[in-house]
Amino acid sequence: MNKIKQALLLILLLVNVFSPTVYANQASETTNATEYSAQMQPLFNERALDDDSTEELPQATVDVGLSVEELREAMINYYKEDFSPEEKAENQQEIDPDRLAELIEELEKIEWINSLKPQLDQVSFTVDGNTLYALRIIIPMSYQNAEALHPNHDIQLLNEVFTYSRNRLVLLGYYDEAKQIVTPLHLTTQSSPLFYNEAIDK
Repeated sequence: MNKIKQALLLILLLVNVFSPTVYANQASETTNATEYSAQMQPLFNERALDDDSTEELPQATVDVGLSVEELREAMINYYKEDFSPEEKAENQQEIDPDRLAELIEELEKIEWINSLKPQLDQVSFTVDGNTLYALRIIIPMSYQNAEALHPNHDIQLLNEVFTYSRNRLVLLGYYDEAKQIVTPLHLTTQSSPLFYNEAIDK
């Protein structure tokens, strides 16, 4: 990967890593979460195909100080240059609901994955004018907490998914319920990444 791609992939998320103050008043809690959300901006503009499947999770976001336009341009370039015709064709098709249910059932049999309590569904988003479909996996904790439970969890989780479909895009992120923020880590097939957040574990 050349230096330009490396620079565009380096995402410096300046998000407060400490837990927000807990307020007795629910209105104050909502205001606090809204303030955090206001510091972020959507990156993929993904839309869940089943609005109830992940209890209306927010879209994946990055810090407002970053250039979303540059990040999206980089994703378009990766899609054009690095995706094979097979990958493009497969990801322009919805995931079969029966296939998705089968995958979820198989992942639920793996104890360490269950410990992370991942939420899985299907989302759509647009790259270079093409509607793409991805398996979305959201872990309801920070990357650091997930690592404490199971080191190298993200790579091992992706490997488990790719045994079922190596060409299918997977969006892996982490949900902070208090801040109401989803932080993305990977958007990738087995061989062709569209996005990787290099700063999330720092």
